[in-house]
Amino acid sequence: MLLENDSVKEHIFAAMVLGNLGNETAIIFAEVADSEILPMVVRSWFKCTISIPSPTNAFKVHMNDHLDLFSEEQLQVFQKNNTYGHLDFIQLKIELDLCRDNSLFSTMDDVQLDTKTWKDIGGYKTVKQKLEQSLVWKFKKIDTFKALGIEPPKGAILYGPPGNGKTHFAKCLAGEAGVHFIAVSISNIIKGEVGESEKAIQKLFRDARTKAPTIIFFDEVDALFTDRTRDDLSAKLYSQLVAEIDEINSFDSISVLAATNHLELIDSALLRPGRIDFLIHVDYPNESSRREILTLLTKEENVNLTDMELDNLVIETAGSSCADLGEVVRRLSLNVSS
Repeated sequence: MLLENDSVKEHIFAAMVLGNLGNETAIIFAEVADSEILPMVVRSWFKCTISIPSPTNAFKVHMNDHLDLFSEEQLQVFQKNNTYGHLDFIQLKIELDLCRDNSLFSTMDDVQLDTKTWKDIGGYKTVKQKLEQSLVWKFKKIDTFKALGIEPPKGAILYGPPGNGKTHFAKCLAGEAGVHFIAVSISNIIKGEVGESEKAIQKLFRDARTKAPTIIFFDEVDALFTDRTRDDLSAKLYSQLVAEIDEINSFDSISVLAATNHLELIDSALLRPGRIDFLIHVDYPNESSRREILTLLTKEENVNLTDMELDNLVIETAGSSCADLGEVVRRLSLNVSS
């Protein structure tokens, strides 16, 4: 027997084995998402094929009445999602109960309410302004967007040379907006089992909706979502991410922020309008930014510089990254200590 699609395959299998085994010595049982992709010779092995469709909207309403999963507004959003099977409702019920008790997120290191703000970043006034307009306003001035009939961006991407604090900008952005921050790494997404990576992305956005308002941050996004034609895994990850982003309403309390050192490697379709369409360049700090960064760092490291020493240091570090400036101040601090 061959079963198609996800849902109650396990239950049917159990019923078959327990109730219909009879005198047969063995039953060949298989499951597949789409039997049409199987060669005819393989399909001929099975005398019976049962197609199990995804849950209907009526079923979702029925399950929601019994399990108390969603509010009416959330249910309307969930009805548009056809990626959940019947058994997923049980797992979803468990996770939502945990979230309501705050026990799920107390055990997740990547979900946090950051306290850093723009004052913790020296310089980069243009970058801060663009992040403010693209994402912070979405959380703080959403009523204004709605009144004007303007859809705020769903997401933004920080790009530029390495070592200039793109990850730091992301955390401070979340703190400035006063929202939860989910940092996503390769280890969160790439799984060994087939299909598990796509499910990890799905769960990521599900958790973000539960914990909204939330910013989901993909650091080094080029390592995860590059050219979708590169290999099968890249194509599947890309498709799942795009599906999740497309599900976000512009007025939802969820935003996607990404960072990359190689914008040219990102699939252009991911950056089209309506997805991660706000591009912000984070370059090496200019003279005024270096001055503010060095002032901030020397204060944190208790390094006292005269105005002339600071002026000279600003000039000498021309072309340096933020990471380079941090190393310079660290060495000055060691010299002072010794």
